[in-house]
Amino acid sequence: MGIVAVYDDMCINSCHAFTGPFAKLQSCSICGEARYDATQSALTGKDVPRQQFCTILLGPQLQALCRSHSGATDMRYLDQKLTQVAEMLNGLQAKGSAADMVYNNIFSGSDLQDLIERLEITGDDTIISLSLNGAQLYQNKKSDTWISIWILNNFSPNQCYQKKRILPGTIIPGPNKPKITDSYLYCSIHHLSALQQENNSAGLRMWDAFTSKIIKSRIVLALITADAVGVTELDGCIGHHSAHGCRLGCRMKGRHKPYTGHYFAVHLKPNNYTVPDCNHPDIDIHNLKMPSSVDYQQDLAKVISSLD
Repeated sequence: MGIVAVYDDMCINSCHAFTGPFAKLQSCSICGEARYDATQSALTGKDVPRQQFCTILLGPQLQALCRSHSGATDMRYLDQKLTQVAEMLNGLQAKGSAADMVYNNIFSGSDLQDLIERLEITGDDTIISLSLNGAQLYQNKKSDTWISIWILNNFSPNQCYQKKRILPGTIIPGPNKPKITDSYLYCSIHHLSALQQENNSAGLRMWDAFTSKIIKSRIVLALITADAVGVTELDGCIGHHSAHGCRLGCRMKGRHKPYTGHYFAVHLKPNNYTVPDCNHPDIDIHNLKMPSSVDYQQDLAKVISSLD
């Protein structure tokens, strides 16, 4: 099928992978553990990594999928949905009302519609989402294995989340939670970037069993998803129990109990509450101040100037 695992070296303590800016390091930049096994390297005469993780490249998986008649047929849902939504929008425009709009897929939303219009997406293109999460492999035992997957939005909603339609991305074996997750996703994202530049950005060449011809499919990353814990590994933000826990960056600040650092999104100031830096007035959730580029630059400057 042409699908193989690509292995890269990683820290024995899972701190980061030796990819990208860490590719030439001989030891972990965080814990200092050696990258290679000195004993095995001396016996074999070549560098033997102490720990590795694997990446399953997206391109070969898509090509194998479209060579299958059932896979290529199911992928054509995107073409049907684009036509359906376009007809629906034209009908609503004629009526002058959006009350009859049916939102049963991400392609019905304005964000994806703007993307479709801007990129002139067709049924030959491939719309994907990336998702990341940790996995507990053993009952009653700590396991910090992390897995990323590709979700193909070309499939209908009742198919795209089936196990047989989910494509594996990255498998990080542990033993600990990664400290620099980007280093583990580097190979997948670098490969995705290369796919997007195939044939002068015209798309990845694939044999489409549905149309019985070679097509060029542009690979479009529409969404990056994770749960409340995993999303901090993807976007670099703090957790939802931090002082400013909103992932959208709004200015609402939480409150914590005395002598604890666990913040909660408490809108109303409790009675007789005097915790320093948390005793701000009641928060009107209907009139929240939205983040701005100025706020971001100020926060960034504060982080950069902070001591290690």
